[in-house]
Amino acid sequence: MKERRIKKRFYYTILLLSIFTILTVELLMVLNRSSMQAEKMDKKISQMQGNIDSLREENGVLRKQIGQLENGEYIEKIAREELGMVKNNEIALVEINNHPKSNITDNIEGREGTQSIRRTPGTIELSKKSVKDFFNKVFNSISIKEN
Repeated sequence: MKERRIKKRFYYTILLLSIFTILTVELLMVLNRSSMQAEKMDKKISQMQGNIDSLREENGVLRKQIGQLENGEYIEKIAREELGMVKNNEIALVEINNHPKSNITDNIEGREGTQSIRRTPGTIELSKKSVKDFFNKVFNSISIKEN
């Protein structure tokens, strides 16, 4: 009888140890999965933070561009430099050169300052020599009266 009790107790002890071991292993697996998920979430958070930072930077650049576009001088600069536009009372001069560029810009020193030359639709193409000759004739033909 005592042997039976000892055997019974032994089996219960083994059964309880087995259940405890299985529960411990299961708990460790759950904790491992949770830590892996937390690690993935941390990576996602840092990636999203990087995206937020880059979007904020892009937003700042766009706000700066909006501010510039509200400025008439900036719009005029873009119209002249990128689109080749001129004002109504201006004459656009285009230099004929052997360069393969389709949009040539050069500067000519005149009496009233530097004038930008740009290829625009409907402009007359002149060589540097003909432009210099033209200005020499114009300035030489002007007579200044002194009082």
